[in-house]
Amino acid sequence: MKVAICDYKEPLNREVEKIVKDWYEHNCVWGQVYKCSNRKELLQDIFDLVFLDIELEKEDGIEIKDYMMKNMEETKIVFITSHQDRMPEAFGRNVLGFINKPIQYPRIQAYLAQTLEYKKKDFLLIRKKNGVHAVDIDRVTYIEAVEKYSYIHLLDDSKIFTDKSLAVWEGELPKNLYVRCHKSYIVCLKNIRNIEKEKIYLSNGDTIQISRRKKQDTIVRYNEFVIRNAK
Repeated sequence: MKVAICDYKEPLNREVEKIVKDWYEHNCVWGQVYKCSNRKELLQDIFDLVFLDIELEKEDGIEIKDYMMKNMEETKIVFITSHQDRMPEAFGRNVLGFINKPIQYPRIQAYLAQTLEYKKKDFLLIRKKNGVHAVDIDRVTYIEAVEKYSYIHLLDDSKIFTDKSLAVWEGELPKNLYVRCHKSYIVCLKNIRNIEKEKIYLSNGDTIQISRRKKQDTIVRYNEFVIRNAK
């Protein structure tokens, strides 16, 4: 989950950043948090949730919200403000709510949890001894069978052990995002770079095998994914 904090006052940015990181750790959520102070920095990336001050140093948070409503519909916004008189202007379909200054820890944590609920369809939930880990599907390259267990391989070349078999994952994962390409592999369609002969080349440089029996179905599913997501 990617969270941005946009306020020109660095102490507030640091305060919210700490709350977000603590929440990530406590809830076993893999996430990133970015601090910025103006529109240009904020709009360089797409975020799941933005904590946005209504009045930045030289810019208007309401105008930034209006732009994001038109161009970044999936991004949720929470306004941080001491200007309650401007709240009526701040409403919008992707605005979750408002937090008054000084910062209220429980409110920030509640909005993080609400955003995670919206995004659950975009995460793999992995049971671990210390809780449930939520892994963003955009980070997954493929899942590899290891006897009756499995490893989830990620874009940064790390991997996560799970107690689920490949057959269980195959039944749980959305068919429009994942395909069983081999008896030992399930691949994330989003992170395929190319398919050649009996090999699948992934966006991080990894290569996995594709079986002859599953090659045609894998190619069809991959082509459907590309067409569906073409802009």
